[in-house]
Amino acid sequence: MAKKKDKKEEKVYPAEEQGILPEQTEEQIEEEMKAGEKGTDIYSKEGRDLLENEDEIEPWEEGFLEQKEC
Repeated sequence: MAKKKDKKEEKVYPAEEQGILPEQTEEQIEEEMKAGEKGTDIYSKEGRDLLENEDEIEPWEEGFLEQKEC
């Protein structure tokens, strides 16, 4: 006879446990960077925009990095 699963059992999310998380939107990433929850990444579009808006990098530097992605 098979045991019936108890409804109180913990739900398992194997993808999240392995670090496979759903993709974030550009807005979510930018908000996390502004709040300091996530480091500002100069190699991402959101990070470059944020750094340029805060005058941490010059516009020509941002353009150079954008061309490097191509």
